[in-house]
Amino acid sequence: MQMYFATVRMNAVTLALVGILLFSGATIGAKLPQRIQRGERGQEAIAMLDAMRRPFLAVKHAEARLLETGDAQAGNSELSLAISSATELLERYKVLARYSVELSTNVGELSKAFETWVTAERHFFTLAEVASDREGGGPTTGRLMSDLASVTSGFLHTMDVLGTGEVPIHADIADGRGATRFLRVLVLLSVLYFTAAAFWLQRTTSTREKGFLEKRLRLEQEARALERTLGEALTKVLSGFITICASCKRIRSEGNQWTQIESYVTGRTDAKFSHGICPACEKRLYGDFISPTSEP
Repeated sequence: MQMYFATVRMNAVTLALVGILLFSGATIGAKLPQRIQRGERGQEAIAMLDAMRRPFLAVKHAEARLLETGDAQAGNSELSLAISSATELLERYKVLARYSVELSTNVGELSKAFETWVTAERHFFTLAEVASDREGGGPTTGRLMSDLASVTSGFLHTMDVLGTGEVPIHADIADGRGATRFLRVLVLLSVLYFTAAAFWLQRTTSTREKGFLEKRLRLEQEARALERTLGEALTKVLSGFITICASCKRIRSEGNQWTQIESYVTGRTDAKFSHGICPACEKRLYGDFISPTSEP
């Protein structure tokens, strides 16, 4: 019985190890931790990308304010704040984008496009300020219009490069979500596996224990039956009608053979005979030789 329970424990440990190895192998083989982490980084990156649009639009808003009011000094102040905010976010975006080579390359292109655009914007603001001081009004010269077209082109190119970064980010987010779903399926399958293994072990244990119990009951029943059979056999040895001679006391056995009672009993039981003489026979046979004083 102890060996049986040791086998059950060994089977339980083996099933548990197999389940753990299968789960770990599937998780590592599919690179689920890395993909899930990459998806989380993608969520942070898409939030940063959306945040980048605000300072970029603030730069364009400063430009529009300059064209509307002609106040180059106020426009320069607003432009500097917008550029500073955009530069700070861009540096943080660069650090965050290091998790992906493709996104990091895109951010490098975005940084170059932003620098080119900002340089054009500063040049435009400088020309606008000079023109305003010289003419006393808003910048309307042909050169300013040419520079305005240049800064507008720089803005559009920068926003286009920024939007291009959404492609690898969304791919990472989608892959991370797929890995998360796959991990949930693996966890569910692992739970089902361990539940089925536990149910199988319990059923196997119950079946074997039931078999042991039935075997034990059968052996006990066989032992009791054998005991009854032996008892009945011993009882029947000297039971029933026995034909005995009325004179010599011999007994008729099988085959119509007459044997001494001692031989009959000895042959059928474990009893042994020893010889003695009873007082009546002693008096009948040897009464003439016995002294009367010897009688009790």
